[in-house]
Amino acid sequence: MSNPEIWKPVPGYEGFYEVSNLGNIRSLPRLSKNAFAKSGQMLVQGKTLSQHLNKWNGYLSVMLCLNGKTRRFYIHRLVASAFLPNSNDYKEVNHKNENKTDNRADNLEWCDRVYNRNYGTGDARRLQAARNNKKGRCYPKRISQFSLSGEYIASYDSSEDAARAIGKPGAGSNIRTCARGDNYNQSHGYIWKYTDTPTLFYE
Repeated sequence: MSNPEIWKPVPGYEGFYEVSNLGNIRSLPRLSKNAFAKSGQMLVQGKTLSQHLNKWNGYLSVMLCLNGKTRRFYIHRLVASAFLPNSNDYKEVNHKNENKTDNRADNLEWCDRVYNRNYGTGDARRLQAARNNKKGRCYPKRISQFSLSGEYIASYDSSEDAARAIGKPGAGSNIRTCARGDNYNQSHGYIWKYTDTPTLFYE
């Protein structure tokens, strides 16, 4: 018997979007400004949002918009944030069955980087990634965001994802330059640093 679908507000987007324990995301009905409507507003119906598969790392993501700002989020992190306690303040989310598109809450767990990296077939995946890289395939580097005081904020699978997250979709190149150690690692009010392992290795 399959689990019933349960919906909860997306943290930070309450009243606008909801995430389910089965890994679905939906927008909620809301009033939007419309100059052609008599009341100056129109009702925008809610809907289940389409999800994008990242060809580099195999994760599903979705675009959310609030106050005119659009950001891309990974589905597994939205589900974990809404449904799973994180008393240890772990930064990463693991897929228990190693299927990155299976974002049911029951299949996810908060964890640290070492656990995530070595989980299940981690060694075999790293070996295969290294072989692929020798064949000339290039994977984006995972990048971390810090405040100017050095406080960790978040990690992203590429500089382009980081740029979109801060609302600067064209800043990927500048962020990469800073992550390499130029400009005191600072760009758009943040410090940026590369991790030591390709994005593919993390979940």
